[in-house]
Amino acid sequence: MIPCTSKRALGVATGVVLLLAVAVLAQNDDRFWYGPTNGRLYGPNDWDQVSCDNVEVCEGWPDKWLGQTSPGWDLGQLGNECGRDLQGPLNLERQTGIPGNRFFECIDVHWMKYHDGACNWKDMVDNQESKYRNNFHIRRHALTVASPLGTDGVLDCPNGFGGHYPQLDYSKGYPDWWYLSHMDIKTPAEWLQDGIRYDGQINYAQFYERDYTTQDPNGPLKRDGTVVIFFKAYEDVLPDPFMDKMICQFRKTEDEVRENCGLPSVTTTYPGCWNYQRNGRRLRKTVNTTQAQPDMNHPWTSVNMTHAKLYNSGHPKDFDFDKFIEEQIAMGGGNGNWTLDHPWLDPKRHLVDYEHVPWHAYQFLVNVRTEYYFRVRTSQTVPPCQTGRDGNHYRVMKDPLRLHPRQVAEVERLLAERIAPVGTRNACNRDTAGVPMPGVKGGPAVRVARPTQRYTFHAKMTFCECKDWPSKWPEDREWCKIGETNDFGDFERYYERPYNYDNGEKLTINRAEMADPTRLG
Repeated sequence: MIPCTSKRALGVATGVVLLLAVAVLAQNDDRFWYGPTNGRLYGPNDWDQVSCDNVEVCEGWPDKWLGQTSPGWDLGQLGNECGRDLQGPLNLERQTGIPGNRFFECIDVHWMKYHDGACNWKDMVDNQESKYRNNFHIRRHALTVASPLGTDGVLDCPNGFGGHYPQLDYSKGYPDWWYLSHMDIKTPAEWLQDGIRYDGQINYAQFYERDYTTQDPNGPLKRDGTVVIFFKAYEDVLPDPFMDKMICQFRKTEDEVRENCGLPSVTTTYPGCWNYQRNGRRLRKTVNTTQAQPDMNHPWTSVNMTHAKLYNSGHPKDFDFDKFIEEQIAMGGGNGNWTLDHPWLDPKRHLVDYEHVPWHAYQFLVNVRTEYYFRVRTSQTVPPCQTGRDGNHYRVMKDPLRLHPRQVAEVERLLAERIAPVGTRNACNRDTAGVPMPGVKGGPAVRVARPTQRYTFHAKMTFCECKDWPSKWPEDREWCKIGETNDFGDFERYYERPYNYDNGEKLTINRAEMADPTRLG
């Protein structure tokens, strides 16, 4: 039995702890969204006001690159950078790829190789070792697929074959591979291509470390980068089966959150996905509510950068990339070219939730069927708009991924109807950073895209394409033949036939403006 004095002391101590916790949360109460500023909910024009004293608890800085055992990776090392130079996103212009212009030449000499890493599908969606059992998360500003991390920030994939991150190879200037932190899916696209805003974009957030301690007085080289793939709705294409697989898992995440909140399943259904109806039917799989809720806003586990470096080889030496691409070409499909006889769409092989479709961390890079991209460096596009030493290194693919309208509409709905998970702010209530916008099919949709920023020359924008290296994809090689016999072939290929598929779409710029660098400010 505890004495009364001890009880009083315990009560005082408990009260102090609670007050301290409240104080910490109050200091980190700032949040961002895409509408006008309202109190401590800051709009894009005021994102430089979003503060964060403790990245483990604040929601205002959603991507937490901590790297507990690798000094120099601390997010916000330079504070909030949203009001500084080198901001993104930008309007990307193909004229920057013309040889001899006063902009930067593309220095890349080969495609971005990519390797899937150690994690299989079970590691991604039912991982009993990582901090989050389900690594699909519906965040306030994006649908996120995270690399499964333990509480120590180390990749944890017990069902796969080791601790190897998914990784890709940037050309020129980076002899080591970049590791995948997470993938975001957003609507609409933040980046523009010659004034066009696409229906959405997929971001592969990468990190890089190389030990330059003997050469660089500032210590190891540490960088972050993002590979961006646009997507757009087209009525005349079959649904991308890998996007359907992603959508089904995000719907499962949505229903887990709603079940933990005591809310009924959503009434909308989606072809091929399990129809959750908890009013009269239990979940197909047991939901373990004792583990962390499927949300990455509060908090985000640190990526242990040093561990990633030590336990990943310089590159996957045993993987035959040429054979992999040849297999993808032989199988068919890809960017809007799916047919019902493809093994992923064959009704005889179809499983619920598209479980017959294999998991590959970079499948969208495979499906877009192009190697060519814009190369540019800017800030991250969410607070604190981190730039690091020389910006976030972006590679933005030239072609949009063609999706069926129902797929884009469902991504829009998932973002618009997000429910905050148990244990987070506004728990069990509608909570999104987006502002309402018209949906592609008239359904609920929100805009989670930062407005385009002013271009500065330090962004070093350029367009890397046929002249820089030959592509392995036949679609690219056919596109590169356009205009070969014309005196103004670049114009025809860049603007009259801008994509690997020809459906009459064009990018708008006139010939007189094409070589005028002053258009970029």
